[in-house]
Amino acid sequence: MPQSTTENDKKSEENTKSPNKQVDEMLRFHSNILQSLAEGIYLIRASDGVIVFTNPQFDRMFGYESGGLLGKHVSIVNAHGEKDPKEVAATIMTELARTGIWSGEVQNIRKDGIFFWCRASVSTFDHPQFGKIWVSLHEDVTEHKHMEDSLRKSESLFRNYFELGQVGMAITSPEQEWLNVNQHLCEMLGYTKEELTKMTWVELTHPDDLEPDLVQFRRLLCGEIEKYSLDKKFIHKNGNIIYTHLTVACQRKPDKSIEYVIASVADITERKHAENELREKEERLTLATLQNGVGIWDWNLITQEMIWDDSMYSLYQIRREDFIGTEEAWRTALHPDDLERGDKEVYDALSGKKPFNTEFRVVWPNSEVRHIKAVAKVFRDEQGTPLRMLGINMDITELRQATNALQESEFRWKFALEGAGAGVLDWSLLNSTVFFSKRWKEMLGFSENEIGNGLEEWTKRIHPGDKAESLTTMQAYLDGKTPDYASEHRVRCKDGSYKWILARGMVVSRREDGKPSRMIGTHTDITERKEAEEQIRNMAFYDPLTQLPNRRLLNDRLEQTIAASKRSGSYGAMIFLDLDNFKSLNDTHGHDAGDSLLLKAALRIIGCVREVDTVGRFGGDEFMVVLNELDTDKAKSATQAAIVAEKIRTALSEPYLIKIQQEGKAETIIEQHCTSSIGVVLFISHETSTEDIIKGADLAMYQAKEAGGNSIRFYDSKD
Repeated sequence: MPQSTTENDKKSEENTKSPNKQVDEMLRFHSNILQSLAEGIYLIRASDGVIVFTNPQFDRMFGYESGGLLGKHVSIVNAHGEKDPKEVAATIMTELARTGIWSGEVQNIRKDGIFFWCRASVSTFDHPQFGKIWVSLHEDVTEHKHMEDSLRKSESLFRNYFELGQVGMAITSPEQEWLNVNQHLCEMLGYTKEELTKMTWVELTHPDDLEPDLVQFRRLLCGEIEKYSLDKKFIHKNGNIIYTHLTVACQRKPDKSIEYVIASVADITERKHAENELREKEERLTLATLQNGVGIWDWNLITQEMIWDDSMYSLYQIRREDFIGTEEAWRTALHPDDLERGDKEVYDALSGKKPFNTEFRVVWPNSEVRHIKAVAKVFRDEQGTPLRMLGINMDITELRQATNALQESEFRWKFALEGAGAGVLDWSLLNSTVFFSKRWKEMLGFSENEIGNGLEEWTKRIHPGDKAESLTTMQAYLDGKTPDYASEHRVRCKDGSYKWILARGMVVSRREDGKPSRMIGTHTDITERKEAEEQIRNMAFYDPLTQLPNRRLLNDRLEQTIAASKRSGSYGAMIFLDLDNFKSLNDTHGHDAGDSLLLKAALRIIGCVREVDTVGRFGGDEFMVVLNELDTDKAKSATQAAIVAEKIRTALSEPYLIKIQQEGKAETIIEQHCTSSIGVVLFISHETSTEDIIKGADLAMYQAKEAGGNSIRFYDSKD
């Protein structure tokens, strides 16, 4: 039975919508898949770089609410780095347009401004709704990047610690061979690196310490322990014993076998000597304590009765039968200069102003003066009334004498340093004050009261060209990055002139956290040495008469010009000239007249060239000029060189007025004419050597001289 028209229309309409429904269902299907992925996904419209889809993982990764990135340009998620985000996005899009895919690591930025790294994979896709799009999958690899950076830093730190550490470092084999050692260990043991790596550590170990070390080493090899530490002695190349603290660990391969053993060797020789000395002092102190004791006293403040133990009688050299049993016994023994202060200390303790903790002197019956340390506690009733005072006395005479000796010793070495011509600085880093010695102030032309006590009194006078480096060097030492502090720099004096000084210093005390609290340094005037070094340098590289570069420096400048020519592709030129008729002036009027003409000729040549060019004296009456940075075209370069050569020829042909002073006669002025013969050679890149260039210019110069002088000739390699 035929269907009605209405039914046919409905079917037709359903058939028409069917493709759209299929597209919608496909889009929903793809969307559901993208929504469920663990990685961050977003779609970018290829035509304008606008974000048209993000999944929840991507939104969370970048800190946006759902849909917060839709309609934004893709550059919004790219971090500002060396390149602009839009430039980064454009680069990626260009690659996508060319190949259809792109992958790599990019630095992104969250909504809250935090940077992080992602590994991105991008491909192209024809989307039924948005047309051509780029699908980008993002995985957060920030932690991985941090791990890579940490690994690089760790490896760099190990290398620096091995090579630059302040302890000896060695990598050894299980067979006890030294495979690699650092310089500090070489210096510690007195051998070169080559010598040590041909030996085993067993050979240099003190016999007394060899077996304990081998026992631990065997335990390390069999895996019973992973590291061990011990104190052991090595034998220096000169036979001396070196005390060290050894720490040994092993690096194992994946199969648990040992790849190598690494050891750190700290030189504790000085510490061991100090410990031995301290032990001896402690033994002496123990004997002194047994002899002198620590005195205990008990003072009843109600009855005023005072009780001493046996050590107190010894401390004060009072016989028991002579002790009167009151405070007056103590006051009678006190040094007269300490009596008033002693009474005040007792009063302050009883009134509660401060605890009784003081030092004073006592005078023995034989007039010997002893230093006493006293500490006491006051006991009170409920109303706060003092009832009793219980305390101890200790003889600290030796300690006080040692302190005084230390102060005297410090004064002596400061005096010795100043006697040697060095200025002394004593810098307290805790309160940023500096003691500048009298010699330090005199060295810069200041009197005693013209310099304050701030570090800036030194730092503000450092030459601007030296300041950054000198302060960086000092800070590196204070931070523990370098073992020593030494710096050579210029310091401004009172009259405005500068002196070269050698600054040295060392930290002599530190805070509990290890940071430096006091640094002592010396400044030595090395101006004369610096001037001598400069004079030696001038003698090596400059002509003593004209102060122009000599052959050696000219050779170096020529090599630099050849290298610059290679980089730029520009020609350079060498001008070699010889003064005509110069010998006749020397023969007629002497060498002083000749020297005067050479000086004038040098100034004329300098006036004909640029600052980038070099004028030098080759010897006798021969000069050389090196022309830099001519043209890349040979003909134009030849023209430029010819212009300079002609300027020199013209300048040198002008008359010279020379002062003549003959013995027994008045000074006269003569007019001298002296022309020049000039040879020129062009060169480029590294086509020829410096020797060939000079030979070519010299040959061209002789051609000019043979032509009658006062002329210019160019060298032609075909001649």
